[in-house]
Amino acid sequence: MRKEKTKQQHIKLSRIVRYRLPMALLLSMTMIVGCGASAGDGQTSSAEQAEAEAGDQTGDDVNAATDEGTGTDAAADAGADNGSDAADGTETNDVPSVINAEEDGFMLPETTMLTSELLNLKYQFAKEDFGVKWTSPDESIVKVGPKGSLIKAMRVGHVTLEGISSDGKHRFQCDITVEKKPKNIIYLTFDDGPSRYSTPKILDILKKNAIHATFFELKPAKADYDLTQRVIDEGHTLAIHGYQHKYDQIYKSDLAYHKNLVKLQRLFYRQFGQWCTQTRFPGGSSNTISRHYSVGIMSRLVKKVHRWGFLYQDWNVSSGDAGGSNTPDEVFRMVTSGIQKGRSNVVLMHDFSGNDKTINALQRIIDWGKQHNFVFRGMSPSTVEIHHGVNN
Repeated sequence: MRKEKTKQQHIKLSRIVRYRLPMALLLSMTMIVGCGASAGDGQTSSAEQAEAEAGDQTGDDVNAATDEGTGTDAAADAGADNGSDAADGTETNDVPSVINAEEDGFMLPETTMLTSELLNLKYQFAKEDFGVKWTSPDESIVKVGPKGSLIKAMRVGHVTLEGISSDGKHRFQCDITVEKKPKNIIYLTFDDGPSRYSTPKILDILKKNAIHATFFELKPAKADYDLTQRVIDEGHTLAIHGYQHKYDQIYKSDLAYHKNLVKLQRLFYRQFGQWCTQTRFPGGSSNTISRHYSVGIMSRLVKKVHRWGFLYQDWNVSSGDAGGSNTPDEVFRMVTSGIQKGRSNVVLMHDFSGNDKTINALQRIIDWGKQHNFVFRGMSPSTVEIHHGVNN
């Protein structure tokens, strides 16, 4: 299962720290807001092409984001709890130093990719990317693009990438395992949880079948923190739906939506040690309800979320369990009729309270998928994004 590091795992990495940045510098760091390479409904043909399309947008975008209030203040809100657990080391000037991931903001010291997937490591830094250029010891396994940040999984294997900051002072490592991409994939995704009624029942079914899914959560009540923790502990992907789901609040401005993401990202990291970059717009990127609160906001947000360091996932299979499907049979038919072979199928479902129709259809859906040779997986930072057409 591809998961981002927890705080405890970050602490383990701190044993190799030899250099520590001054606190004044740490406090001045801002969130990375460059534009990531998004593949839309498909994948870019090569790492070089995708990185060329992504371009070097770390200048104007930073200024624009700061004008909107998403610079230093937002970074402090997002990363104020990213304290250091490492002991002080000795500064060395002759060789680059391995930096503590938690202290200096590199949030993906290891990950698993599927063959042909792309991942821009530039956008896996919580504070700033230091102008890091990455190199691979074996480009037949993982290939690094010409700008040194976009990587592509080429074949099955394992490599440890090394990254050197532009000033030559800092060194980072990223362990990458590449697995063969299945031909037929189902990504079960659940929105609007956690709920005390539905989420445990769904987790029980997933555990019984030894498969993983992705949970796009809203802010959990403190009494339900154990449900979010169980999602993590059982190997599922925790992702961001938003701190809240009120359309009139989150879609009233670009800044309001950004805060809705960052606030939950911070809570997940502070409370659970999970740095989440996968997100899903409430209502999907194709929603039209946002037009009532800000004309054109979705056209702006689908571009800005990448600059803010997030990936967004819509869906290409709907269960209809939030409207349209009224029985378990209808949920089953909606899902199985929408799934196609030869592609990644992202299935929209929900774990809001009382969703018995999905709970009672889930085992049948899993059985059907296995019978038809589909593989169930949770999402990762390199999972190809599925995007709708934007209607506002």
